[in-house]
Amino acid sequence: MKLTFALCGMLCAASVWAAPQAATTSLEINIETDSVETGKSDTLRIEKRIVVRMRGEEGGPLVVKVDSTVGEGVQIDLDLEGLDGLEGLEGMLEALEMDMEEESEGVHGLWKGISLGTGMFFTGTGAVDPGLPAVAEWGTPANWSFADDRIGSNWRIELNPVEYRAKLIGDRFGMTTGVGLDMWRVGVEDGVKLRFADAAADTGLEAVPVDSLNMRRHAVRAGWVRIPVLFDLRTSREAGEGFHLAAGFVGGIKLYSSYLRVYEDAVGGDWKEKYKGFGVNRFAASGRIQAGFKHVSLVVEVPMLPFFEGELENNVGAVTVGLHFGSHE
Repeated sequence: MKLTFALCGMLCAASVWAAPQAATTSLEINIETDSVETGKSDTLRIEKRIVVRMRGEEGGPLVVKVDSTVGEGVQIDLDLEGLDGLEGLEGMLEALEMDMEEESEGVHGLWKGISLGTGMFFTGTGAVDPGLPAVAEWGTPANWSFADDRIGSNWRIELNPVEYRAKLIGDRFGMTTGVGLDMWRVGVEDGVKLRFADAAADTGLEAVPVDSLNMRRHAVRAGWVRIPVLFDLRTSREAGEGFHLAAGFVGGIKLYSSYLRVYEDAVGGDWKEKYKGFGVNRFAASGRIQAGFKHVSLVVEVPMLPFFEGELENNVGAVTVGLHFGSHE
């Protein structure tokens, strides 16, 4: 009897997704047989990654052992001609494969991936605090001259390369954390230059008129390293399938911020002005809700801290809206 069984899914689940590169996975199957014609111990090496050992003694059990380091799964042919009592081997291998696939499912959350969106700035009735924002009016103060009403000038990108999901109730309900980078660009109108009336305290932000210039880049930029705590619920046991919903909090610390002006003056000279820091809040905190289907989600975040640190700017925040494209491979 010759049995061919593809171990690709089993080995990939055991080694690629569940273990670091240095790990080794061993699967040992013992099948009682009525007779074994060989007492030899054979070793088969495939791409220097898979080792199959078969050994047995006459009248004793046949032992098939598979050791796998990180690599591609393979198909293994077992020539079992002349051996009796192996009717249950295929069923045992299939059951083992299913068990290992079940262990590999549910380890991916909804954080890892990339998000593209915009910030909907608002001016509150007081300082931006935890909770739902008290919006007095949408947009930034008129004397800031921010181009925050156009997506082409006001956008943000999330790059979230690392996540860890812990199962709480089965595979469908869990808690996710990780690490990501949140990058913002908020454009500023031409014909003005931003400054702080109180430069020592970085407060009193205002836009003052300047001579007509050919502006090439004019924006406030900032980036935060962030860590989430999200509770998620999904209809499928496997990541990247079915509907999903997640909610929680995201906090971060500023990695960089600056006010950038790149322009050409009236006589054709090129100029670049860059002011680091520029009063952008060194901390970020927001409530996050995320809902979608398969790998795509709609993400909304409500700020719990103001965008700027200044005393006269702490009533301005931004509700962010965007699309998240998950990475579960």
